[in-house]
Amino acid sequence: MSIDVLVTTHYFNKLLPPSSRILYISEGESEYAPYLMEQGHEVTVFNSLEKYASGEYAIDLSAFKMESFDAVLCLGALHNLFYLVEREGCVAECLSVLKSGGIFVFSYINRDATHITKSVKGTAALDDLVDAMKTDRLGMFYAMEAGEAQTLMGKFPITKIANIGIDKLDQALQRKLGIATSKELADYMENYLATCEQQSVVEHSSHVLWFGKKN
Repeated sequence: MSIDVLVTTHYFNKLLPPSSRILYISEGESEYAPYLMEQGHEVTVFNSLEKYASGEYAIDLSAFKMESFDAVLCLGALHNLFYLVEREGCVAECLSVLKSGGIFVFSYINRDATHITKSVKGTAALDDLVDAMKTDRLGMFYAMEAGEAQTLMGKFPITKIANIGIDKLDQALQRKLGIATSKELADYMENYLATCEQQSVVEHSSHVLWFGKKN
């Protein structure tokens, strides 16, 4: 199991209320849905990738009852939205079906950290690196600048619980982590989970999870 999966499931267990009714908005894979169901949650999956493929970038959750979910997970959907009005619309839709006091989680790509991870991969990734620096695009995806996630969420009635760096420089450390002993990996994870909310760790993580509670 990869570091990002271990960190993500740890925080799901820590911050999602037991037996939650969850709306999982995914890019198609819904990789955490089976795990969440195994933990006793009721999970409904909404595949945003189907709408993107048809050229529609406005997520419409009107098929669901207003304020009917204990948690809404938006994992990957924002990566495909290049315009602020689209990202704001996506968040607004997610919060419309979330109960007061419910948990909203979204993932985003950290623009600054991707410069580091792309750089260590050599010249094959140079075009992507230059493109991201100029346009906020990381290949097919949108990458946020430092502080952009909090600025976005500051427009909505929600209070931040945690902003978590889920992979730090692990993409650059994949070879070393792959040959680590069980004890070395356990020690690494203990330290990582103790520090992954620190701003310096978040800034060096290519992928970040934002958790908040609806007011």
